[in-house]
Amino acid sequence: MFAALAFVSCQKSAVENLSGSYSFKTGGLLQLKTTVKSFEGGKLVDKDTVIVRSMVPESGQMRILPDSGDKAKVTMNITAGGPVVYDASVQDNSVSLSTVSRKLPVYREESLLDFIEEVLVSCSGTGTLYGNTIVFDIKCEGNFKLGDWPCTILSSDVKCVATRNE
Repeated sequence: MFAALAFVSCQKSAVENLSGSYSFKTGGLLQLKTTVKSFEGGKLVDKDTVIVRSMVPESGQMRILPDSGDKAKVTMNITAGGPVVYDASVQDNSVSLSTVSRKLPVYREESLLDFIEEVLVSCSGTGTLYGNTIVFDIKCEGNFKLGDWPCTILSSDVKCVATRNE
């Protein structure tokens, strides 16, 4: 009986299991609805269109810090960018990130990859631990201007892969 109690008391909580320092890389695509000027019938008209833009890949250091109970803080120190801090909930090998407002670097043009613009969006997400790596699906939402084009995010396919620093 004492051995069973000792075993149970030595097991890590879900937060403790995920806590630690990680190196990460993030990248993905945003599907955007925008309005462009178009000639139709000899007139210049506004036309709704859907475009896809890539976010500029980000990398850096991530820390998952215990907060209280099943809560944690996930800090991302982005190389050549600002820090991002998520409140998080942890269950088993999964982590849910609360919504935060953050600047996301996006390529303005599809073919000219040197035109980058930082846009303010809302991001949240979920992640699952696989061995020593957490794979996050990041959901981005919001409205912003990309150049002169007003854009609304229709969907996002953004992934963050964080590998535990050994």
